[in-house]
Amino acid sequence: MRNCSKGFSLIELTMVIVLIGIVALFVMPQDSLLNINLETAAAKVANDLRYTKELASITNTNCGVQFVANGNYTVYQASVTNPALNPLTRQNFVTDIASLFKKVTIQNNLQVEFDPLGTPVLGSGQTVTLTNGQTTASLYITPNTGFILRQ
Repeated sequence: MRNCSKGFSLIELTMVIVLIGIVALFVMPQDSLLNINLETAAAKVANDLRYTKELASITNTNCGVQFVANGNYTVYQASVTNPALNPLTRQNFVTDIASLFKKVTIQNNLQVEFDPLGTPVLGSGQTVTLTNGQTTASLYITPNTGFILRQ
């Protein structure tokens, strides 16, 4: 009697999947990677704006974010000269967006500030715009509620 095996082994299937993944990396256009970076950067900025709104409520002081075109942004507490602490790093909450996300920059100077109720007192109705040179991502700060909308 012959010992005849049918099908593929787990090692063979794993190797095929790894090879397909490697080929997909080379085939994927670089533009889509830049767009992924832009979307991830927009999500980070939106989350940092939401954190700032919550920080104002928790500390019962006005807190905000100051955006500098082609530069960074600073989350501050009470005044622009008093950067808040980043809860993850315990350092001043200053984020250089271009160093975190390849080719992504802030397009406009803007200051957004929330009162302890979460209402924007500065930057209400304004838009934070990020770009990767080809595409833009916009975050709109709604008046009265301070809700952050991705446009």
